[in-house]
Amino acid sequence: MKKIDIKRTGLKMNYYEHKNQGRPIILLHGLAGNYTRWTPAADILGRSMHVFGYDLRGHGLSDKSDGADYDFDTHVEDLAGMMDELGLDSAIIAGHSMGGMIAQRFAMKYPERVDALVLVATTACMIPGRVLNLLFRLLATIVCFLPMLIGAIIRNKTKNKPRDLFPEWDRPELDFDNTAVAQCFKAIAFMDYRRDLPKLDMPTLVLCSSEDELIKPARVRELADGIDGAEFRVIENHSHYLPLEQPEKVAAAIENFAGNIS
Repeated sequence: MKKIDIKRTGLKMNYYEHKNQGRPIILLHGLAGNYTRWTPAADILGRSMHVFGYDLRGHGLSDKSDGADYDFDTHVEDLAGMMDELGLDSAIIAGHSMGGMIAQRFAMKYPERVDALVLVATTACMIPGRVLNLLFRLLATIVCFLPMLIGAIIRNKTKNKPRDLFPEWDRPELDFDNTAVAQCFKAIAFMDYRRDLPKLDMPTLVLCSSEDELIKPARVRELADGIDGAEFRVIENHSHYLPLEQPEKVAAAIENFAGNIS
């Protein structure tokens, strides 16, 4: 693990790298996660690809600040700045959950820097119904005033998960910042990329967990259907944490996909 100063946004970012002569790929974790959410799959991908991963702002070992911006455009600039600092003109951008939402936004803003997209257990709009979406946005706005509450709810969800897959329980420095997560949750609620999906003309792989309790398979399917030529695959799994719980299958799907990119 290393720290890098992102001049573009002023973030001190925690990142890692599996050096390999293969095609570069950058792995983005989801809400309330950290770089270890991809570690089992990253270790496999590192055998054939040049793998980069990092802690999103407000998460893990990257900078945490109550006064920082946590909207998706700021996350996008963090990623662009990381690529600048590491001398990466372009790469495959792979995101799980919220990381996939950031990846979509990055590809819309900087398509020339995206060799391909890998979107895992994610969506372009969490709740598409107009009335329900407005209620979701209202809830997310209220949550911003109660960051400790959403932090407690999220931590409660993972407390019975295997400690080796969720090491922040034994390494509190890897935990997320409550305010950051509340603000990111609001960004998720206000996100709706459905009309912009046709702009994504790069090769795209969409992976779906068969029994995702957080982002329903129908939402993931709609994402894939909105991107022309996207490859859609369902992987059997009993929760949202696909790269953690099915790393071999996720890595194999990514490797096969990357091998077919010209």
